[in-house]
Amino acid sequence: MCHHSKSKIHHPTSSLFLLFPGSSHTHHAPLKQYADRANVCYLGLTPKHSGIDRHAANRHLLPMSFFVTATDTGVGKTHVTRLLLQALRRVGINAAGYKPVACGDRDDGRILAAASGNLPLDTVNPLHLKSPVSPYVASLLENQVVNPEVLLEGFRRLAAVHPVVFVEGVGGWEVPLTATYRMSDLAKDLGLPVLLVAANRLGVLNHILLTLAAIRSKGLTCAGIFLNQLDDQLDTAMITNVSVVRDLAGVPLLEHLIYQQDFLDAQVVRSLACGGTLPLAASHEPPFPIPTATC
Repeated sequence: MCHHSKSKIHHPTSSLFLLFPGSSHTHHAPLKQYADRANVCYLGLTPKHSGIDRHAANRHLLPMSFFVTATDTGVGKTHVTRLLLQALRRVGINAAGYKPVACGDRDDGRILAAASGNLPLDTVNPLHLKSPVSPYVASLLENQVVNPEVLLEGFRRLAAVHPVVFVEGVGGWEVPLTATYRMSDLAKDLGLPVLLVAANRLGVLNHILLTLAAIRSKGLTCAGIFLNQLDDQLDTAMITNVSVVRDLAGVPLLEHLIYQQDFLDAQVVRSLACGGTLPLAASHEPPFPIPTATC
């Protein structure tokens, strides 16, 4: 386990700071505190801009968790989240996945529970709706109530014992949970940096830019993009999307996953484990264990 207190992530438009906690303390802080310290730790805000004392934040490090969203359903959120969990746990970081809502089957929750060290399924996925539709529609069909506070409390419990929690949304950014509460509202209430997963195909540039704008409209920051290859056949759009996303998105392209890629680039693993410099585009070097002495 690395015990770095601070490292810089270089990005063409900003200098971002990332803190990885080395504390073994159990945290019971309100979500607002998670959000405030995540902003100081990750989003490049300084005490002058945030109004938060960085030294105080450093003395009480909270989990550096992330909200994983996507441009659409079926583009690889669970696949990417599983790879993130496995990569971090491989180097000794006690990371956990959280799927607050699942509709249809619970396969995503089972995958995350297994990748989180075989946590109980109900801990990882507290709300299961059987209908394979949006949570709002499923709740109407099944006469169930979706209570956002239950979903938030599930995150608090996991974050109290796991220094890193990846919260995987359902579908895309604006999927309705209730008539008045969307997945984006849950992300805002959690206040976490966002990781965006997108399928590399024609139209993804529009989908990425629209989703990034929607994330910013909630006062949140996208920490990076995973561009996922769903097909082994490449066309002109797929080939050019990588460089265009890098040029236009304004956030790091953390990884371009080739078709059926089952590992994360070693640089991304090292960055998440030790707080190194995140690459703007990934090569495809297989991951390897990182001795703590080298962090």
